[in-house]
Amino acid sequence: MKLCTKCKISKSFDSFYPDRYKKIGYSSHCRQCTTDRLAAKTQANRDNYTGPTVTEKICSKCDRSKSFVEFATDITHVDGLSSCCLGCNKVSQASIRNERGHVYNETRREKYNSDEDYRKGRALMNRRWRQNNPEQVAINRKKYEANAYGVLSEIYIKEQIFNRDQWICQICFEPVPQNISYPDPLYPTIDHIIALSLGGPDIIVNIRLAHNRCNTSKRERLLVKDKYIVEILSSDYDVSLDGVKWV
Repeated sequence: MKLCTKCKISKSFDSFYPDRYKKIGYSSHCRQCTTDRLAAKTQANRDNYTGPTVTEKICSKCDRSKSFVEFATDITHVDGLSSCCLGCNKVSQASIRNERGHVYNETRREKYNSDEDYRKGRALMNRRWRQNNPEQVAINRKKYEANAYGVLSEIYIKEQIFNRDQWICQICFEPVPQNISYPDPLYPTIDHIIALSLGGPDIIVNIRLAHNRCNTSKRERLLVKDKYIVEILSSDYDVSLDGVKWV
């Protein structure tokens, strides 16, 4: 047991932070008192912070004098700014992430290749995660597909698009049943007005509800009835329509 010099309560050694500069190897204050003191200090700094006290500062990494707007806010510093500029900090953090990520990935890859139980455990964990997070799986799949074509993408949920279009196929304008499963021809799918393969963005204004059969028959072609919105999308997102088939 050890007596905390702050709260005056005897606690086990596990309740103190290790400190090699102390004779018994533990800090004078317990963990809770230390946490409370740091929290109070941080809150006081936030309450007293009124903004940067300087207009220019020298970056500790590139040794260049820069405007205060090129530094991140840091209430623990006297001048209210971080020691290095945003550009240098970004480069430094990227280097650290790459180094740590490389070491971690190599270690995990070696373990994956050599340990069969580890492979089975990872496969089971991934399968369970996909079953419990179907919406995130769909989002990740859409991101991967958009990145493969090099087009702009944004997060959306299929049900939101279906409700927006009132469960009416935007190609044949017939109702779309809600309680059917793939590969039924009437199964609800997401259709891109301008296909991703043509450079169309994966964003809400370029997608709509369509029957599985209508989407499949349309393929990468453009519909004449969509010519107005196609021209707007192609001009806004720099999509070339040379040689594209219209139906």
